[in-house]
Amino acid sequence: MLVTAWHVLEAIGATVLGARVQVDPLGGGPAFPASVTRLDQAHDLAVLVSETALSASADELTATDQLASRTEITVTGHCEIVRAGRTIRWLTTTGLWAGPAMWEDAMPTGRMTADGVLPGMSGAPVIRDSDRSVAGMVLGRYNSTDGWLVGTVWVARTEDRSCSSTVSPAPR
Repeated sequence: MLVTAWHVLEAIGATVLGARVQVDPLGGGPAFPASVTRLDQAHDLAVLVSETALSASADELTATDQLASRTEITVTGHCEIVRAGRTIRWLTTTGLWAGPAMWEDAMPTGRMTADGVLPGMSGAPVIRDSDRSVAGMVLGRYNSTDGWLVGTVWVARTEDRSCSSTVSPAPR
């Protein structure tokens, strides 16, 4: 079982149960097929299943809502950097847990600060450094034009890990 952000699948037209997608393992090796089995647009989560296993996976989840402020975290994920005709495959960055946030529609989320989270890293796991447990998943980075909340990254909570079997309405 693999987890990603719903909007990542939306970008490739795969927000239908049973849709087939290609997974590019960060640990190297060829891409492999997976099927979309659960979708939750409201929480921006999607679950995929595949007969192929990743070379490494998370053993434990930790409750996002229980993270202490300034907990050290690491994110490794795909990103979109092109330089001199080359594209970087993945990038690792570190950050600090900033705390919970709540959207106007009562949708809880988490917030971290990490200036190295880049476009394309949505769906990447947020790993607590002290024990390597998964503390959430990157939803996106806040890009401020006025300097407020610089480096802010929104995080799906591990408490939201139960995706519905059908697509939920999007929060507006």
